Amino acid sequence: MSLATWKSACGKAIIPVEREWLRATAAEIEAEFESPVIVNIGIFRGASLYCLRKGAPKAKLYGIDIIYPQGAILDKKARVVVIVGDSALCAADVEDPVHLVFVDGDHSYQGVKADRDAWAPKIAVGGIIAFHDFKTERRVAAKHAGIKRACLEWEEEQDMRWYLLPDVGSLRAYRRVAE
Repeated sequence: MSLATWKSACGKAIIPVEREWLRATAAEIEAEFESPVIVNIGIFRGASLYCLRKGAPKAKLYGIDIIYPQGAILDKKARVVVIVGDSALCAADVEDPVHLVFVDGDHSYQGVKADRDAWAPKIAVGGIIAFHDFKTERRVAAKHAGIKRACLEWEEEQDMRWYLLPDVGSLRAYRRVAE
């Protein structure tokens, strides 16, 4: 996908500060790990995949969605392994370890909790799991309440294995610091 195509396709789904965070975080992961594996749950139009690939050109990049993504133009240069299916169930199909997981699929409490529970154990120490739409505008807050609930419950359950990173835009992210 060309930069012009991507910019016109992604709309307001991922704001510029979140795009830059994805790119920079992917670059950080690629610099830190020898053979990084990055997972993008919820492809939609491919904006997050573009950012992740831009930051980590050598990483193994998975894009997972319940249906083949609408409008996502994934050319051969993107080198994305697209998996169509339930993202929580697909965790078994992705090799360990995983170094970065971006969760932006099913926004219901059950969907976010299932993704969190399936993917967090696969993340290597030093890796990151990030959730999109944790913080949202008042007009859509009810629609995304499940994300916030699943994240806050998980924070209460942690015993120093995960470090909360500073929020960026609507993103909430955690770095694994211990097994």
